[in-house]
Amino acid sequence: MSSHGHYIAKEDFEDQDLADKIGVLRAELYNPLTRTWEMMAAQKRPRLYHSTALLLPDGRVLSMGSNPYANVIEGTVEVYSPPYLYRSDRPLISDSPAQITYGEAFRIEVDDANQISEVVLMRPEVLTHVTNTDQRLLGLEFERLNESRLEIRGPRDRSHMPQGYCMLFVLNNDRVPSKSVFVQVV
Repeated sequence: MSSHGHYIAKEDFEDQDLADKIGVLRAELYNPLTRTWEMMAAQKRPRLYHSTALLLPDGRVLSMGSNPYANVIEGTVEVYSPPYLYRSDRPLISDSPAQITYGEAFRIEVDDANQISEVVLMRPEVLTHVTNTDQRLLGLEFERLNESRLEIRGPRDRSHMPQGYCMLFVLNNDRVPSKSVFVQVV
């Protein structure tokens, strides 16, 4: 076996036992309330040096990557559906603005405003060499106007969320996220 940290030699890349020892195949879910980690399902393929995972607009996670030290180009991708997506019915954003402005309120339509516990903006990932230097999650203040409408306060300023496109999610009382809608922060 020829290994160097997160690298595996080409002849060992298909060795599942070795991949389990060197590669991180199991997802972990962090609970900030209890400050604990929970082990989730394992991937099928080792993702080592130069691999990445990114959040998709529907709340699933795309995992892909390679092991260039072994001169192996991993051509597969895996899509992971975290179990929290299935705790209860997912909320639905049925209408939202295309743009939102710093410090100004905007409104969205949802299927059941009384079930919404959080509204968040998430910057889509910008990756290079497995490093994302632009990921941000920002919780937004909101109030319920009626059974299907929320009024949300946009980000305070650029230091909280830079200009550009973001995924807007609502989460229900079970912390299940909606599918996102893209909004442009201007």
